[in-house]
Amino acid sequence: MLWLKYILIVLFCSEKQYPSLQTKADIKLLQAKLLFKEQDINKGIEVLDEAFSINDSLNQVKNERVYSEATAKYNFEQTQNRLDRNIEILQQKEKTNLILLVLIASAIVAISIILFLFYKTKKSKQLIVFQKAELAKGLSEKQHLLDEMHHRTKNNLQIVGGILELQSQKNIPPEAYTLLKESQHYLESISLIHKMLYEQGNFEDVNLQTYLENLSELIIGNYPRKNIHLNISCQNVDLPVNLITSLGLILAELFTNSLKHAFTDEGSISIEHHFAHHEHHLIYQDNGHGFDEKFLKEKEGTGMKLIQSLSEDLEGEIRFYNENGFCFELKFKHTADEK
Repeated sequence: MLWLKYILIVLFCSEKQYPSLQTKADIKLLQAKLLFKEQDINKGIEVLDEAFSINDSLNQVKNERVYSEATAKYNFEQTQNRLDRNIEILQQKEKTNLILLVLIASAIVAISIILFLFYKTKKSKQLIVFQKAELAKGLSEKQHLLDEMHHRTKNNLQIVGGILELQSQKNIPPEAYTLLKESQHYLESISLIHKMLYEQGNFEDVNLQTYLENLSELIIGNYPRKNIHLNISCQNVDLPVNLITSLGLILAELFTNSLKHAFTDEGSISIEHHFAHHEHHLIYQDNGHGFDEKFLKEKEGTGMKLIQSLSEDLEGEIRFYNENGFCFELKFKHTADEK
């Protein structure tokens, strides 16, 4: 009993120095225990009820504190989660805004490039249209000048031919008359080229078959008293003006010689042309009296010299021989436009 009282005294002292509900509850429990020891049951029960009441209060406060702490922790965690979620959403928005900004900047750059290219293309098209118009104008002027040049050349050659014709009608020696007529045939062969160029509108090439047909008809027409059978077989090729001019002069000389010396009243003339491996092979033949090989060896006469000179211009090889009449072969190389 003494030790319980002693403890009770210590607790009273502690309560005064450190007052708290837990200390009060402990003191009440000891008082109740002393009262039960002293057989004061009613007083002990009353004190014990007070101790239990204090303990209930303490438990309630403790439970409330635990609940408050749990609630505060839960609220903190929820707040932290919401904050983390908001931060994540904000970061995602920042990324989205950055991507959107990059896309907008890229779109602006792309649109700028497209507008620039469109502007340059428009300018280029305008320049091309202008250049085409200028080129078309230049080509038209060139075409007109070439047209006018060939037309005037043809007319001038015809004038010269007319002058030669007038001179040949004068009372002149036979040698002079022959020379004038041969010169007239040469001019006609050249004039025919310019006439064909003017009529076809192509000032670069002349069709060989058509040219030979026109040339033979023109020269043979100057000898109406002779009945000439003509056969021309040419590969369908176009030749430039310089080549066709040389060939025309050579054939004009050959036609003239055949018509003057090979036939009396009637005869035949054939021209064959083959083209292969960039080489032209032309064969002229008549069924007349042939020619004097001694005369050929001596290489006399203006016509012979003209044929040799023109063949050299073509860098060709020529050959004369008799085979049922007069034969002439010419070979020269040139890339032709084959039809």
